[in-house]
Amino acid sequence: MTPSKWLISAGVLLAAGATVETSVQSQGLIGPAPLCEVTPAEFATWKVGGTFVPPDSASFDPSSDCKFYKWSSQMFLWLTTKDARGNLQMFSPKFDNAVEDVSTGAFQLVDSTGLDAQNKTNVSFRVRVNKPQVLLLKSASSPKDLANPGDTDSTGQAGGGVLIVNGKPIPVPGKTGIATYPVVYYAIQENDVFTALKENWRQVPYYNVGPNKTNFPITLDQAKQIQTAAGKPLPNLSQLAVEVKSAWVDIAYLTTAQAGSLIRIKSDVPAFSQSLNSKGQLQLSWDGETMVTRTLALVGMHVVGTVNHHPEMVWATFESTFNSPDATYSYLNRNYDPATKACKSGTTCLNTVSFSAASSQPSIFYNGPKGAPTAPDVIVETASSGDDSSIIAAGKTLVPTSVARLNPWGSQQPATPTLSDPAVLNNTLLVSLMSSLQPKLAASGGMGRTLANYFLVGALWSNRIIPPQPGSQQIGSLFVANTTMETFQQVRPGNPDPEATASNCFSCHGQFNDKDTNKPRSGTSVSHVFPNTVVFR
Repeated sequence: MTPSKWLISAGVLLAAGATVETSVQSQGLIGPAPLCEVTPAEFATWKVGGTFVPPDSASFDPSSDCKFYKWSSQMFLWLTTKDARGNLQMFSPKFDNAVEDVSTGAFQLVDSTGLDAQNKTNVSFRVRVNKPQVLLLKSASSPKDLANPGDTDSTGQAGGGVLIVNGKPIPVPGKTGIATYPVVYYAIQENDVFTALKENWRQVPYYNVGPNKTNFPITLDQAKQIQTAAGKPLPNLSQLAVEVKSAWVDIAYLTTAQAGSLIRIKSDVPAFSQSLNSKGQLQLSWDGETMVTRTLALVGMHVVGTVNHHPEMVWATFESTFNSPDATYSYLNRNYDPATKACKSGTTCLNTVSFSAASSQPSIFYNGPKGAPTAPDVIVETASSGDDSSIIAAGKTLVPTSVARLNPWGSQQPATPTLSDPAVLNNTLLVSLMSSLQPKLAASGGMGRTLANYFLVGALWSNRIIPPQPGSQQIGSLFVANTTMETFQQVRPGNPDPEATASNCFSCHGQFNDKDTNKPRSGTSVSHVFPNTVVFR
């Protein structure tokens, strides 16, 4: 269950003014232990003059897990608010759109020109299928190869299952046999520091020599070296390198309440023709060119960025509170005493939220039985795509996927939860953060009421050594996955699928050894975009 689904009474949305604490009390639940609360004073530094401001990644304090989660949340709020011209920050001219070539798998970084005269977002959306079950990277093996993108293996951005929403195709006016379908659309954005490093890495001193060689910048001085090499001001300098992946659904497939409570944009999306393949399966084909303007709602987002002395990047992910139910999980409530690490005398301090309660609430992606006692062991694919994602194959009909969040808050949940279990503690940090942040957002007015309908699923980072290199230690939500982007890669105990092996972000985005030299690839290869990009100007 998403946090707002247990925090919000049935039929009442945060956007309509319900508060987290009131909803918890109405369901007989005690609020979470305050292990990671956003205080009013802290929130006031996030929203200044009515505008959410970005965190200063270069001066980030990495002293606790909570601080990483707060950095993630503040970055999300900034990226999803509007600039003076009405653009979402992540689609503003400060960011470039990473457009994947469906035939080669290489990317182009294309300038974002902002909204057009029809108030349409200038972003290239694709039906990007989820990461493959067996990952083959198409990363350049060393800095010298960065000028030759897309020359080996696979990007990990295509192959596997396609996420299908419940609904019917929508014919495109004036184009016989062409329609948009109930699929999820994806876009990738990179900030100015990321792009400038990609364009000018040969002239950036730290990237070629020194302890942070071949990595993304981890200090303000390193970001300034990138700016000097670029020969122009970089507005995002203090945010270091940032990459954003977002997932969107046509609002035609949402309820009125869902569509009215989420971030929406107008943009062009691929339109498909329908046929039967040689196996008698339904096949949707995109010609690589035909697009149609639709209104989309944000349902998922990866926020990835470097912070002070963390070259591995922080990998955080967000979803809408309407997406999918959570498997059963537990968290510490306010009867927990952080000083003694025990329950206050005469009380119980574990709250358990069951999947049966979660699955009873309507959601965008769950199509299983309401009130089911347990979550499924695996999310069943109902459609798949080839490597170029231009052809989607299904059975005789397009069947909606039934999705649950198998590892709530990015942790594999213990069969018998205890006060000291790492998963329970991690759950509590995130529940505490969201239960303190969401009502502040809802009460702040403007975009805050909409942003209160999103939550931090979890975040992942390391001990400053990029996994899986020797000595690396992963920290945070160790099994984090987004149900809109890693739908079919969620790993849980007893999963009968032997190929569902991508435990978390670092399963696909680590610093892997080159297959020929057995030496680590460049640290920037943690991004599949960076080593496979041609900058387009």
